[in-house]
Amino acid sequence: MVIYSIRDRVRWFETDAAGVAHFTQFFVYCENLEKEILYSRDINLWDIEDKYNVWIPRVHVECDYKHPLYFHDEYKVDLVKIDLGKTSIKFHYQIWNLTKSKLSAECLIVLVIVDKETNKPVEIPSELRERLVNLSQKVG
Repeated sequence: MVIYSIRDRVRWFETDAAGVAHFTQFFVYCENLEKEILYSRDINLWDIEDKYNVWIPRVHVECDYKHPLYFHDEYKVDLVKIDLGKTSIKFHYQIWNLTKSKLSAECLIVLVIVDKETNKPVEIPSELRERLVNLSQKVG
């Protein structure tokens, strides 16, 4: 199930000398989708951090690369799953090379809710949990 998607093209500055999108760009593509989906659903993580006195850092990222993206290739990033733990949020992504009609990568980014004073994980605020559950159920 696709929860949300964005499309774009690979820009020159995102590539290496061979014209291939640098591996780090795949995480930028995922973060761009995260930003768009949260904004589109009026979920502001900065406000959540201030209201609950927490940080929401990324603590783990991984990406399995399947097929390159080249300069000028059109690509699509799909958010395909959100896993909510007690203190963590896992966003699962697929990145598609639309120019070549191939899956380019499968990525995972894990965020953890951390108390600003103790720097220890704390439960996902119920307000955020509810909005993320609604997001994954309403969109598709």
